[in-house]
Amino acid sequence: MGKGLNRLKYFGYIKFRNLKYFLKGLISKDNKKRFKDALKSSPRKVSYGMENKDKTFYVARRFSQVEGHCSLLMTMLGHCNRAIEMGMIPVIDMQNYYSELWQDETRKGKDNAWEYFYEQPGGYTLPDISRSKNILLSDGVHARKAPSYRTTFDSETKISFWHEIYKKHIHFNIETKKCVSEIKKKFLFSQGKILAVSVRRGIEWGHKINDEGFKCHLKVPDFETIITDAKKLKKEWGCDKIFLVIDDEEGLERFKFEFPNEVLYVERDRRKYFINGLPNPGAEKDFVMSEQIYDREVKYLAEVMCIAECSSFLGTKSSTSLASMIIKGSRFKNLQLYGE
Repeated sequence: MGKGLNRLKYFGYIKFRNLKYFLKGLISKDNKKRFKDALKSSPRKVSYGMENKDKTFYVARRFSQVEGHCSLLMTMLGHCNRAIEMGMIPVIDMQNYYSELWQDETRKGKDNAWEYFYEQPGGYTLPDISRSKNILLSDGVHARKAPSYRTTFDSETKISFWHEIYKKHIHFNIETKKCVSEIKKKFLFSQGKILAVSVRRGIEWGHKINDEGFKCHLKVPDFETIITDAKKLKKEWGCDKIFLVIDDEEGLERFKFEFPNEVLYVERDRRKYFINGLPNPGAEKDFVMSEQIYDREVKYLAEVMCIAECSSFLGTKSSTSLASMIIKGSRFKNLQLYGE
């Protein structure tokens, strides 16, 4: 009865969302497009054959082509939970729904990009269910209930809840597990207290040059404020070293100067968002990525896993920060988040 009720609530929510866009669309061309997109991405039942009659598969999908790794991971956690609530088996589809940050365009539609990094949460792949009778294609825009950096940080209960979902359903594949482990073992987290510092200089850069694409992001503090806070909190919290996650080359060098022989970090490509402290207008267009997408994302995943190993954390409210807490299973012993 409970699972059936959850299914009714789910479809009721989608109908309400589509009606909302339809009513708005009566007066707005933009919202008419949103309504059409909402219909296209709305959940629907399909049948591809007569196999697996005793099972219903929930195909998790996302229409956004540009979404960061942890942001999409949070969405898929929400879909996994929704599948469980409705008594279905989750299958993540990133083959028919392309994401340019996960997959090279030459492989678009050929590989399931989710499986570059993870196992399928329910043990079934897309080929496994290709002739199945009972399939629900999920909402391609939202997971109705999902961890969010806007609402989840302040609740130990919510973090613990999503940690259990993560632990049960999200597993690295063999290759990714090996690569992440090799990076992590370079840092001896058991030997001393380490302050994790996550700096999103790309967002600071975007806001300072008034780039439209960054308006949806929470504002981050000035870099000098972060340096000052890191010095104060490292001493106050009794930390020996800093594990730094940063996307800007000049910012990395500044931390190494301010904290000589105390900064741990993963070697990877970084943009030059700032030059001599000023925003670099060509930071995005002039940047040439030397790493393959898989190598870049594995290094990023290793950074998130390393943050979770630290006792203290200084950073912004972001999907990266939230993912590290969900992996850890709790908030950090010492914590300061910008945007609270």
